[in-house]
Amino acid sequence: PDTRCDGGLHIIDLNVDPINPSFVVCADMDGYVHDAQCVMYDGPDTRYNGNEICFGYNEDSLTIYDVSNKSSIAVLGKTTYPNVGYTHQGWLTPDMKYILLDDETDELDNLGDLASFDATRLFIMDVQDLENPEFYYDFYHPIRSIDHNLYNWGAMYERGWLESSDPVRELPSDIYVYCNNYAAGVRVINTLELAEGTIKQAGYFDVSPDASGAVFLGAWSSFMTSTGILATTSISRGLFLLKPQMAFDTLGVFSEDTEPTPDNPNEEDDPFQLPGLSTAASITLVSGVSIILATLAVLVAIRRFHQRHESSRDSLPVATIVDG
Repeated sequence: PDTRCDGGLHIIDLNVDPINPSFVVCADMDGYVHDAQCVMYDGPDTRYNGNEICFGYNEDSLTIYDVSNKSSIAVLGKTTYPNVGYTHQGWLTPDMKYILLDDETDELDNLGDLASFDATRLFIMDVQDLENPEFYYDFYHPIRSIDHNLYNWGAMYERGWLESSDPVRELPSDIYVYCNNYAAGVRVINTLELAEGTIKQAGYFDVSPDASGAVFLGAWSSFMTSTGILATTSISRGLFLLKPQMAFDTLGVFSEDTEPTPDNPNEEDDPFQLPGLSTAASITLVSGVSIILATLAVLVAIRRFHQRHESSRDSLPVATIVDG
């Protein structure tokens, strides 16, 4: 493997030949980057509008980079949050004011409030000032699990980061964030009032009803099509195709008052702790298929990408990827 960046940001150029990208530079000034989201920034910190900004999830911190000038990459800001376990991944809100961040080991290690009650912590970070990001508050999913990758698919389609298969069709809503929480399955949260300090669970689908607790089994990641179908990977059961009813809801009407707090933990009869296939009414199963089919679909997509660029070398931006 290429280790020249020591686990930091590894920047490549896709402009000349996207099939054979060339190495540009490392951004390893803050050590290992487990995951990152890089954007052409147009958020509230107008000093950096038009710049290429990366938000790195660096094991014990959220680190913000300006990678616009590849010969002079700079760390703009860095922050952490209470009882850090392993800063794993996160995603910007559509207005780029906040980040929803998941820690992969705080539930496993019973850090902070988690030592006294069963829940899964999600962190909200205020990034309105890129040079001074801050921890804002935390949200507790209603049962204990390890939280993994989360995404706001509506924001990605709205901003053109993903291309819709039907330009005329209504795009998925940017109110809902889809969290892949291992043994707790896919957890959908309503972020309509996130800025005011309120997040509510909107629905869920358990892809591993035989697993529970802080274990590395269950929902690992997902992808939503522009038609609102959510493809979710289960570590042991393959690929699930789900149809969330809230996918196109722009009013924020889907919510469940299920959030526990340290002073009001889950009761034994909490419906999210019942055994069996826990499927919220707001999400339905379209199909559960073998991971082999998912792999074939990816291979077909890659082949089509190759064919498209063999005939047309459209200019593509410099890309930033993550070692490890």
